[in-house]
Amino acid sequence: MRTADGIRARNRAAIETEILQVARAHLAAHGAAALSLRAIARDVGMVSSALYRYVASRDELLTLLIIGAYTELADAVDQAHDAVPPDEHRARFGAVAHALRDWARAHPHDWALLYGSPVPDYDAPGERTTEPGTRVTMVLSALLDDASRAGALSPRAGATDAKAKARAQAGIGAMLADPRLAVLPLDPVAMLAGVQSWTVLVGAVSREVFQMLGPDFATPDHIVAAAIAACSDVKNHRYSPAGGLPELKEAIVMKTARDSGYAIDASQVLVTNGGKHAISNAFAALLDPGDEVLLPAPYWTTYPEPIKLAGGVPVEILA
Repeated sequence: MRTADGIRARNRAAIETEILQVARAHLAAHGAAALSLRAIARDVGMVSSALYRYVASRDELLTLLIIGAYTELADAVDQAHDAVPPDEHRARFGAVAHALRDWARAHPHDWALLYGSPVPDYDAPGERTTEPGTRVTMVLSALLDDASRAGALSPRAGATDAKAKARAQAGIGAMLADPRLAVLPLDPVAMLAGVQSWTVLVGAVSREVFQMLGPDFATPDHIVAAAIAACSDVKNHRYSPAGGLPELKEAIVMKTARDSGYAIDASQVLVTNGGKHAISNAFAALLDPGDEVLLPAPYWTTYPEPIKLAGGVPVEILA
């Protein structure tokens, strides 16, 4: 037999669910900073004063949205991770990374709430958000521990060096002291490698979700797969050679021969961050003080500066 209290509890739960659904729609349409309880109440079909019986404030609503998003993300990651055999450590990391990316792309506004710019005048209550917010990183920490126990971690330069361990301990010692991580016998260098992988992964997903390369530049899946594999290899957790990775330079040699018909050697290849970086390097190598450089105008406003920095004199030519 249904009691009145049970019916009321179910009705309340249904209304709270509807409020959060409407709030997520408003989050997508207007952003977290512009969330309005009055507007949400209107779309739910109740007066704003009645809404306060379910949500005490805007901050309370944001907290509920954050907890819900973290929980949904972690559930998706858990499902993908648990489907991989325990001894396949790289595949487990790949499953986590792909699930993270897939969820972020399907829920960009929720991802922005979790990993985007902080909401003005809002401080998330740690006692409520820390546990759901660290579920994914705890999965990765356990994975790192399993790989370490199995001897499956890639060797890392300096990993046995006392100074390297001391630097790692100084950087993440407080994290390792967390009671949830203290049960995992991870050495500081290994844990630091895990933190670096997580940082690169979140940054790569955010770059795609926030369209940092423009709305028409969708990252091809094979590039995503290669990036995930690179994140899991500690040899990439350090600065690369200034002139470019040797394997990348060899690939450029092959592409140049295939597409342009020029035979070059890897020693002639210099990898840069972009065209302007390449031009700046060329000016630095070629210009002597006082050399004049013809600069077709109009031009991007920063092009004269590398000429000046190399000692040259820009001469504008109307093109």
